[in-house]
Amino acid sequence: MTRAGVWLLGWVWWLLLPIRRSVAWNNLQQAIPGASAHRLRHAVGSVAWGYLELLVGPEVDWRGLEAARGGAVLFTAHLGPWDPCLVEAARIAPLTVFLKVPSSGAAAWAVRRLRMRPGVDLEALPVKDAMEAAHKALQRGRLIVFVLDQRHNAGIPVDFFGRPAWTSAAFAAMVHRHRPRLFASHQWRDASGRLHARAVPLDWSVPEDRTEAIQALTARSQQWIEARVRETPGDWWWLHKRWKRPTQTPHTPPRS
Repeated sequence: MTRAGVWLLGWVWWLLLPIRRSVAWNNLQQAIPGASAHRLRHAVGSVAWGYLELLVGPEVDWRGLEAARGGAVLFTAHLGPWDPCLVEAARIAPLTVFLKVPSSGAAAWAVRRLRMRPGVDLEALPVKDAMEAAHKALQRGRLIVFVLDQRHNAGIPVDFFGRPAWTSAAFAAMVHRHRPRLFASHQWRDASGRLHARAVPLDWSVPEDRTEAIQALTARSQQWIEARVRETPGDWWWLHKRWKRPTQTPHTPPRS
């Protein structure tokens, strides 16, 4: 049933509700030249099906997250049905997450309600003073999660699939300040429709110089995400112009 649902929802988006279809298609072609339209439909259908799974409580084969308890920093990307995997991760470790709120008020309310499930300890950071709140959450022993494949106009340009992509420097600024235990996670849906997610510990050196550290860590995060996209290109999609240059001058990295 899951495979049929993913297939159906992918075609519904492709034919009937092609929201930013051309943007998503161009992104995938720039990342994986020659990727088929089937891969994009599968990725969209898988994410859409994931929100239906949130209604009943998804089963996720999560591994490696227990080691991140007790205060750590983790970055991830919009790979596969990342939202249900994130919700299930919050059953294993208390999460504090940087999340972009949907511009639609109705969509924001619906997503927030779907994420509020019994036994889920998921705290979304406020838009204002988010970094300060994240620092305090880390000190309280929570797992701080960054989703790092979004375009961030106030970020810094680093290479992503061979082209500069403006990426938030907040993750790197936090790692430079606290030198926390560091993890990355990826998630995917297998051929049978089952969800899998893995948290991987990272032994990355952190330069003493703050500017050097921010540049190096942000670049490495994108290299890591790029490698995961290449492994499972049918699990990645994005609906904004990932490589678009910002119209304003990028801001300096957030103070730690």
